[in-house]
Amino acid sequence: MERAHLETEWHDSALGLLSALERLQAMTVSPPPKSEQRHRATLLVHPSVSRELTVDDRVRLTVVAGILDTDLQVVDRLVLDSRTVARRVADSARLLLAVGPVDISTSELISRHRSAGHDRVARIVRPSRIRAVTDEIAEALLAMAGISAALMPVLPPSDARKTRRARPEMPFPRASQCRHLGTSRVYVEDPETGLWWTRDDDRHADSIFKTYVRANETLVHEADRSESGETIVNKHKGPSGEVIALASCHRCNKPDKHRK
Repeated sequence: MERAHLETEWHDSALGLLSALERLQAMTVSPPPKSEQRHRATLLVHPSVSRELTVDDRVRLTVVAGILDTDLQVVDRLVLDSRTVARRVADSARLLLAVGPVDISTSELISRHRSAGHDRVARIVRPSRIRAVTDEIAEALLAMAGISAALMPVLPPSDARKTRRARPEMPFPRASQCRHLGTSRVYVEDPETGLWWTRDDDRHADSIFKTYVRANETLVHEADRSESGETIVNKHKGPSGEVIALASCHRCNKPDKHRK
């Protein structure tokens, strides 16, 4: 203790602070104790990125995850066969971080992950080639832990209000059609009214659903609605999601499954 001293460092970015913590971690004789509330995350690595991640890179990501009190499972598509990858993603932790281009396989795996539970969270990192891919992955892990790139606290997915709520069931007894846009957006038709329903992820002004009317090969926004299906009046609707082209969606043969 007589030889101990204190040094102060200022950091203005999450990666800068993380780098300092990594150095301290390397100097520590024994690993820090694991908390009972330790997080779990799965890293889904695209084959094109797998070749870029060296052994040292993978060790670093494990260290970073440890600093964030997170158990990190790496699912490498270049190393594992497709069945093993699909099984591990379906059985993975609630937090999924997909690294690399979003091809058909990645989209299907993210959908598989999200369909395993309404509280599942997926984040995508597309390497910019400007920075080291490990830095971009580390930054995404920080965001998942509730720390932004500028060292400002953000609400982590585990505490977000909308992820704590159960997925709301659409307020009609059966569905006739279903369309999927990308990996997470679902539009379901009520055969009685002809309206197409989707869940409102933002939930501004207590909006739980958005409804659309079909006009030829498009869906046009009709109203924002409460959980019971009542129209929410005097709510501004921006241009995003105003018109949906059905050609950009793919059909689903289980519309009632996505109504619930």
